[in-house]
Amino acid sequence: MLRLLHRVVAVEPGERRGLLLATAWFFCLLASYYLLRPVRDALGVERGETALKWLFLATFLATLVVVPAYAWLAGRLPRQRLLRRVYHTASAACVGFAAVLWWLPPGSDARVAVGYVFFVAVSVYNLLGLSALFWGFLADLYRPEQGKRLFGFIAAGGTLGSVAGSGLAGVVALWGVEAVLLAAAAGIQASVWCMRALARAHHADDGGIASGRASATFADAWRGARQIAGSPYLAGIAALTLFDVFASTFLYATQGAMARALLADQAARTQFFARIDLGVNVLALVFEVFVAARAMRRLGLAVVLGALPLASLSALTALAAAPSLFVLWCAQVVHRGVKFGIAKPAREVLFTAVARHEKYEAKAFLDTAVNRGADTAVLWLLAAVPRATPGAALWVAVPGAAAWILTSVLVARGFRRRTGSGPAT
Repeated sequence: MLRLLHRVVAVEPGERRGLLLATAWFFCLLASYYLLRPVRDALGVERGETALKWLFLATFLATLVVVPAYAWLAGRLPRQRLLRRVYHTASAACVGFAAVLWWLPPGSDARVAVGYVFFVAVSVYNLLGLSALFWGFLADLYRPEQGKRLFGFIAAGGTLGSVAGSGLAGVVALWGVEAVLLAAAAGIQASVWCMRALARAHHADDGGIASGRASATFADAWRGARQIAGSPYLAGIAALTLFDVFASTFLYATQGAMARALLADQAARTQFFARIDLGVNVLALVFEVFVAARAMRRLGLAVVLGALPLASLSALTALAAAPSLFVLWCAQVVHRGVKFGIAKPAREVLFTAVARHEKYEAKAFLDTAVNRGADTAVLWLLAAVPRATPGAALWVAVPGAAAWILTSVLVARGFRRRTGSGPAT
């Protein structure tokens, strides 16, 4: 097993235990989320799909409340205690929602309302607990050079967790959505154990997230937004996030519109979406294990970050030329496979070159408020312009991809200046 591990990832002898624990942590996190995701999607559209844009708006507004509260806590609590509280709260919420849904009769107005609240809660947790907290903690533990070698393999553990969670959800759902929520709660608790074991493996104490933050006030909790505005490097990462969200949300909306037009019923659409997810996870896993780390070391971050705008532009071009279900499947698999398998690990490496408090504050604001605000804006824009098609979007996508690639180069240069690494970065 050790020989196999060394063949797929350039891990040093002292890094093996930490690498496996971080991978197991991400596996448990994404497995638990992919248990929650089908329940969220089913409850969110129980009264039709017209509520989707309102649910996204509600999620965005919720992030505007959660992010300053989180930043306030981040300034007062040691990092491990902060993560434990977030995960314990999420686990307890799963148990609470399971109890409420078990008690409420199916189809009742109260159950629908609880489903909408659950949709918003899971969406906020997805951005904060799965992205900002996990990758922020890892960026705090690993040096930039280590991140390039190891983050792709860790991301592969998350992909395997998403596959396992999706498969387990289909089985556990035979006992009802309440059983799925309880299984997700158990997965979140397992991730807490992995996190604590990882901290011990790295001899990381439970000290404060950043010195001098103990006096932080709630009114000062928007410092993450100010950090992004005041740092060209962080602003560049924010621009990369916005480009990604706009492309991904447009393709997501196009996928829904084409599926409704070309597939007869909800069961057929569900099967088609499942085939897309399977293709994405398989391709992302291949990229994470065999491509991401090698590409970052040999080609540099600019090339790796530039792969996603090219994949997005290719997906839109293919859909504009031949709008069919097969082309849609290929476009989504390529776009999302590159996004999760290559661009995502590279983006997280960028945060290994920022100060500790920025990893928890600016990154949290970026991964929650900026991310959710952008996709909400795109959904409402598309609702206002119903004739938006991949062909028409190419007029914006071509110059947008050029700006995206230029931003990738500039951010990669900023990373090189901050880390003092050579041209290969």
